[in-house]
Amino acid sequence: MMDQDELARRKELDRAAKAAAILDSPLLKEAIESIRQHQRDFWIRTKPSQVDEREAAYWSLRVVDMIEAALQSHVTTGKLAAQSLREKTEELARDRRTGRRI
Repeated sequence: MMDQDELARRKELDRAAKAAAILDSPLLKEAIESIRQHQRDFWIRTKPSQVDEREAAYWSLRVVDMIEAALQSHVTTGKLAAQSLREKTEELARDRRTGRRI
């Protein structure tokens, strides 16, 4: 039976796999690159007086970065969860070999 910690780690692994799949999606990669290119081109074409428009383009680029960072954070958390589960499994196996009660 899984304890709450193990259940939480397994949920983190599931979320990590889903986040990785999203980040690896060719369609998402294409959409992100398109947005970035469009916003950069728009930014470059603005006139000196168009401060608000440049700010909007800047924040659009930042939002895309934040979305990617949030997804990458889930992937990283999943790697840590996998490591934690491996260590727990190794500890249990070691305890069984030595006859230590769990």
